[in-house]
Amino acid sequence: MNKQFKIASRLIYTSAAIGALNALLSLNDFTKQDWIISFVSISMVIAIGLLIAKGYVWVKYLLLVLVVIGLSEFSYILQDIKEYPINGVLSLIISALQIIATLILFIKRKSLIN
Repeated sequence: MNKQFKIASRLIYTSAAIGALNALLSLNDFTKQDWIISFVSISMVIAIGLLIAKGYVWVKYLLLVLVVIGLSEFSYILQDIKEYPINGVLSLIISALQIIATLILFIKRKSLIN
């Protein structure tokens, strides 16, 4: 497996684990609908991690689209940091890991080695 894909998949898996932790920390605040959304979101992130780990090149474009869409929600993360600092910081870490994973997938292999 390509080293870039291995690193990126681990970052994606880490973001999914932090997302699960973030959901568990919100145990008292979540409605049933929030749990469903969290479960589906975390499952999608894990599926993307699996696709990256399998070496599918096209998944980097899917991840890029999802990260760009996620950036439009950045104001909600900032609001979370004010209202629920731990959850907000975890959400910020999740976003950073996914952005880094996306960048790693788009870096040319030679420049990553040198």
